[in-house]
Amino acid sequence: MSASLAPECNEVKEKYDTCFLKWYSEKYLRGAASSENNECAALFKNYQKCLGVALKQRGIDKLLDEARDDNKENDAVYLGRKYVSSTRSTRRGRSGVCPSLLALSVLAALIFAFFLTLIVMGTTVDTVKSSITV
Repeated sequence: MSASLAPECNEVKEKYDTCFLKWYSEKYLRGAASSENNECAALFKNYQKCLGVALKQRGIDKLLDEARDDNKENDAVYLGRKYVSSTRSTRRGRSGVCPSLLALSVLAALIFAFFLTLIVMGTTVDTVKSSITV
């Protein structure tokens, strides 16, 4: 498993990753479960909470909020969210969102945060590539 963006969240992320991969391969892909009854949801919430604190400490949460605000119209089209033009939160009304598209959106935000962290730390992508072993 890969390490978390925030080292302090590695243990929580590892528990979630292990649970999710087992659930996905042993239940979801075999049709024995649906995305609505994902038994790893509580672990994901714990990881999300830990990561949220770490992103806030690094000031990345504001950048993510700005990116979300800039893409409200795209989210309305591709994620099925109701477009809210005011500054109200768009977190309401997610019940109709396709879970896989929501997961893709979260993944994109995490990748964005990862590269932003690299920039803040002064690390280049080439340095990261050279340290990855396959």
